[in-house]
Amino acid sequence: MVVPEHLALNKQHLAAVIAEQLNPKHAHWPLPDGRTIYLLTPEMLATLPDGTEVYSILGNMAVKGRNPIDDDTRGGWLAYGLLTPLP
Repeated sequence: MVVPEHLALNKQHLAAVIAEQLNPKHAHWPLPDGRTIYLLTPEMLATLPDGTEVYSILGNMAVKGRNPIDDDTRGGWLAYGLLTPLP
């Protein structure tokens, strides 16, 4: 199933909002451009549908189910998360 582009953008924004609300420690990583990556645990990543864009703490995008995502953790958090839009 192909998701129309306008819906995919809404899905990404919704995923970031959900991550911000459900992340009890609000583990986040600020990027130099003002955006924030809300980090995921391996369990949180597993619940995201394939095709979801996640971002590394370096700002590189990976698509779950398509690109490799390193499963190494620090303090239980992956170096990947959901990106918030620019304020």
